Order: sequence, then structure tokens, then C-alpha cells
Amino acid sequence: MDLPAATIFFVIFTAVIGVAGTRLSKTADQFADLTGLGEAMVGGVLIGSINSLAGTITSITAAYQDYPELAVSNAVGGILAQTTFLAFADISYKKANLEHAAASYPNLMYGTLLIIMLSFIFLITFSPEFSVKGTNPASILMIIGYIAGVRMIWKAKRRAMWIPKSTESTVEDLVLYAEDGGLSKKVLR
Repeated sequence: MDLPAATIFFVIFTAVIGVAGTRLSKTADQFADLTGLGEAMVGGVLIGSINSLAGTITSITAAYQDYPELAVSNAVGGILAQTTFLAFADISYKKANLEHAAASYPNLMYGTLLIIMLSFIFLITFSPEFSVKGTNPASILMIIGYIAGVRMIWKAKRRAMWIPKSTESTVEDLVLYAEDGGLSKKVLR
């Protein structure tokens, strides 16, 4: 593919992602309300998984095709980019500091889980090389750790040991959508 065609495709697909992402955020809020999972859980797991899908496939494919450096740098670069985009979101949210407005126990725990997972990657990188059939057992531990962490966040959501201080800038996660008899969504007022 030549550069002009690649540029046109890039612009088109960027626009599609922008439109779909906007629709996805509204649908995710409805899903969070209808299932009772809450915005933090849906955002952290479901939307996080959807956003990471392309990067995950890229890293897995790169590893399979024997490009380990590309696989790792793609994953770490994706985390770095999304963390930077959080700064852009904070800049665009004019009502208050975004982290303050979204202060919740699940969000605090997601941040802690991210720090633990990234620290684990750092630890593995500087540990002696060890593998079983070409796989570092730490990779399996990371998957188990992520699942256990999300499960712990889900349980802690129901019985939080810490409650963020609410101020006039804190935005509560209110249920805006409910199911009626026909299972269609409607806005509650």
C-alpha cells in the first residue's frame, strides 16, 4: 500500500473510531446501570478490554511471529499512551479535577492494581531468565493476578473499607437507565 492510500485509510478509520467510541461510552453507561456493575467496573474491565483489543492482538501476533521487542513495547506503549490520554481527559473536563470528580473505591483499587501489575513486569524484566517450555511462569501469574484483582475490586465495591470524601465537585455514579417491561432502555428523570 502506498503512503497516500495508507493516510486516507488512517483518517477514515480514525473518524470511525471517534464516532464509535462516543457511542460506546453512552452504551457502556447504560450497560453499567442496567447490570448494576457500575461505571468503574464497566470502564475498567469491559471498555478497557475493548480499547486494548487491537493492541493485544498486535502484541500476541508480534510475539508469535518472533518479534518479542515489538510485542512488549506495544503493550507498555499502549499503557503509556492511555495514561497520557487521561491527562487530556482531565484537561477537557472543566468542572473539576477529573480524578477528584471520579473519586471512588473501585477507581482507587484499579490504579493500585495497575501499579502492582506494572511493578511485576519490571521485576520480571530484571530477574534471572527462567522458562518452562518457552514460557515464563510469571506470565501465567500475571493473568491469574489480573483476574484475582478484578474479582477483589468487585467484592470490595460491595463493602468498601474506604470512602472518598465527597465535595460539591464529586460526581456520583447515578443510575440513569432502567429496564421496562419490554427490556428497552429509558432515561430516568
